Amino acid sequence: MLSNRQARPDLYPRGMKEVSDAAHQRHMKLQLWFVPHCIDPSVEIGKEHPEWLGEPYDFSGNYYSLDHGDPKVNQFMIEYYTKIVRDYGLDVFREDGRPLWPSDNKPGRIGAVQAHYIEGYYAFRDALLKNHPSLIIDNCGEGGKKVDIETISRSILMWRSDFQCSGNPVSISNQLYTFGLSYWIPLYSAAASWQWNTKYDFRGAFAPSLVLMSAVSDLNQKWNQIDLNLLKAMLEEYLSVRDAFYGDYYPLLPYDAGEDSWLAWQFDQPEEGKGLVQAFRRSQSRFFAVNYLLLHGLDPDALYQVTDLDVNQPQTRTGRDLMEKGLELTAKEKPAALIVTYQKIQK
Repeated sequence: MLSNRQARPDLYPRGMKEVSDAAHQRHMKLQLWFVPHCIDPSVEIGKEHPEWLGEPYDFSGNYYSLDHGDPKVNQFMIEYYTKIVRDYGLDVFREDGRPLWPSDNKPGRIGAVQAHYIEGYYAFRDALLKNHPSLIIDNCGEGGKKVDIETISRSILMWRSDFQCSGNPVSISNQLYTFGLSYWIPLYSAAASWQWNTKYDFRGAFAPSLVLMSAVSDLNQKWNQIDLNLLKAMLEEYLSVRDAFYGDYYPLLPYDAGEDSWLAWQFDQPEEGKGLVQAFRRSQSRFFAVNYLLLHGLDPDALYQVTDLDVNQPQTRTGRDLMEKGLELTAKEKPAALIVTYQKIQK
């Protein structure tokens, strides 16, 4: 909902609440996508309050910004969207759009307008969450441009970058995003394309949450290109290991964007005594094996069942051995993506 936030009466005669009611009856949730500070001057808020229209939101001049830094405007936005969430029965408020504040170049006051805008922006989200304690705010933020400590404390990150918008994101980019974001953010999503036909691509998109996407406009043309057996297998595999991505994160190799390298990390669930290791052999790597991947956070005196998901021949090793000698992983093909799980054996 970019300009007019009201539901079309010809499509939804009883409003969006009938949609959310239907979803809730099926134990589902309803998410709607908003750009709350972007206004079309020809409809609704823009017509009622033309004095609030700020700078052009885009180069077309069709949309204008609302200023979170103006207390009157911000209070209106809080009340307006609080009512929408209630009346529509929303579970997830997906917020898109970059933070856009008015020109901030007055001598001696540079940065002040921006600071007030950001303060109001945080207050807007705080008020929505206070008024609707069960509400989830999905921070789209125009492709991850609002990934800061204050914002992520109020929201979840279900779209980490617009590089995914092509519908066929580059696998190495997914790997690098996971490598970096996992230091800071416990919950985020990565995107996987329906068109992928390799384990390397799919496993590179495994994350705490997974978005399965395709360019909807040409899905009919692409449908016959989809490997449904692989897609089903990868989704089943992902669901079997997804919980691990909520664990403690340990990079096992240095950050490297080169196609001639390996990349690896560990997610450990100490309370559960289990976790996983992912390793990626890139397309131009000359090395078919990587050694001394030293694991972290294990019980040195415990036994662990270690399983390469592609080989499925469990081995038993001590936690001390895994932390001091580590794993040696081999990939004969390139590119390749390996997943090794481990589970503490109960004494």
